[in-house]
Amino acid sequence: MPTLYTFTANLLAETTAVFTMPKTGQTVRAIGGTKFKVGGKGVNVSVAAKELGANTVAAIFPAGEIGARCKKYLDGKVEYISVELPGQTREGLVCIDEKTGKETTFLGADIPVGEDAFEKMAQLLEDKIRPGDIFAFCGSFPGWKSRYADRLSGICKSKNARICVDTYGAPLEDFAKTNADLLKINRAEFLALLKSAAIPFGGDLEDSVRKFHTLARILAVTDGPNPAVFRDGDDIFKVSPPEIKEVSATGCGDITLATLIVEMFLKGKSARESFSTAVRTASAAAATREITTTMC
Repeated sequence: MPTLYTFTANLLAETTAVFTMPKTGQTVRAIGGTKFKVGGKGVNVSVAAKELGANTVAAIFPAGEIGARCKKYLDGKVEYISVELPGQTREGLVCIDEKTGKETTFLGADIPVGEDAFEKMAQLLEDKIRPGDIFAFCGSFPGWKSRYADRLSGICKSKNARICVDTYGAPLEDFAKTNADLLKINRAEFLALLKSAAIPFGGDLEDSVRKFHTLARILAVTDGPNPAVFRDGDDIFKVSPPEIKEVSATGCGDITLATLIVEMFLKGKSARESFSTAVRTASAAAATREITTTMC
């Protein structure tokens, strides 16, 4: 079976706890225990893909003692390759309001990935990726350089491997100009991409997806509880998520990407069937607080 390699430049050590939300200046204690996990979009995609039966390796950039804790957490959960950074991996605190269930997330400072660290990881990937494998670039990249998109795309092209992208800002703009197999983004990210290309948005997501020019073969745009739009060449269609009582949408985009990759590229199912399954699976996850691929 081909291997899915995910790329997480901005690793996250995340703690979640329930609180009675305070007023400014108050001290509050968590209700019950705290829960620790390692995040970052690529890690989330690897975790979800592994649940779906895929062989997967997460490429990560840990830093310091916090980074070491992240690696220890991942041991036995998902295979990874790593390049160490100076400093400390960023931390995050997710505060869940005891009364409303709403989440407030605090994120620490990003750790930039230097050019030497990036090239070390690129060489690791170049050594490991084989024909038929899949590479997924996910999330933010502190210290991004435009040439990185060509470097990573070039590795995949030389290995006859697929490349999938779920990012935003400058990395998305750069990858949109490459021959990626899949761009999977949300509505806000797509509208920002239109703006960067000086393309006005007429209010109709499907029409804009149809008109947007990208060298990527497949473009998938999600829109929360609203219909998602999928374009594969000239074939454009919508998929409506099932109605649910949303608990947390965190990580749902990562589950969408993982499911889409597994269903379409690893299992060989049709684009329509794969995207429909991906949207349903992400909706099921939104009804929980877990990054899970349990089907609706």
